[in-house]
Amino acid sequence: MVASGAAPLISLAGRPADRIGRTFPVCRGTEQTGRMHAVAPGEVYAETRRRLIALVAPLDAAGAATVVPACPLWNVTDTVAHVVGIIDDLRSGRLDGLGSDAWTAAQVERRRGMSLVDCCAEWEALAPTVDALAAQDPWMVTRLVADLVTHEHDIRGALQQPGARDSAAIGLGLVRYAPFFLERVGDAGLAPVAVEAGERRWGPAPGEAAITVTGSPFEVLRALTGRRSRAQVARLRWDGADPSPYLPLISPYGQPLEDLVE
Repeated sequence: MVASGAAPLISLAGRPADRIGRTFPVCRGTEQTGRMHAVAPGEVYAETRRRLIALVAPLDAAGAATVVPACPLWNVTDTVAHVVGIIDDLRSGRLDGLGSDAWTAAQVERRRGMSLVDCCAEWEALAPTVDALAAQDPWMVTRLVADLVTHEHDIRGALQQPGARDSAAIGLGLVRYAPFFLERVGDAGLAPVAVEAGERRWGPAPGEAAITVTGSPFEVLRALTGRRSRAQVARLRWDGADPSPYLPLISPYGQPLEDLVE
């Protein structure tokens, strides 16, 4: 989502994301090391939904209207309307323009005038849709988790209520986005990069990558999802080759011009 800054995590036809396979260690020549989260994507989605509802449901009108700096055209209610709208669109088969600005904007407009509490109630009622999708297509729900955890921390940043930075959802977000970065680097013809986040690694084995970027799982994911400026991305640890050609490729959604401090 370019206009709002929202991250379209549903399949984007014809873009490099569609070449990513359904097994977790993905990308050509890629290996992943470290502990995998044992919980299933559907369970992680449900846990993240409950956590976000607990965060936003008690907000008063002013809190619900707080602008979300990571998605500057949206407030908290709009952002929740988007994540609810994705599930409703999947359930209802509204897939034309999947992942486009118009698709995500329609999710928000369809809920214009609804209270934040009503949006949360709709989201809870849609839980069986996610459960059914998780049984059929765990990889798609992994992508839904990656979108949801991105917006969870967008909202936390807006409300100045950090937390859950070591959640299983952060781990699944990395499973979605680290290989996607490696794909873009390969498509650009650059030498191979490796990504290290906590105990986990994506890319060539140590000693075989031209360059390695390292950071906490939370900071790496925020960089991968376009929530860090290029200057902030440069301040991650980069070992090996000159990182300059890699900085604009780390996110498929662009980067804010100013630092986003959370």
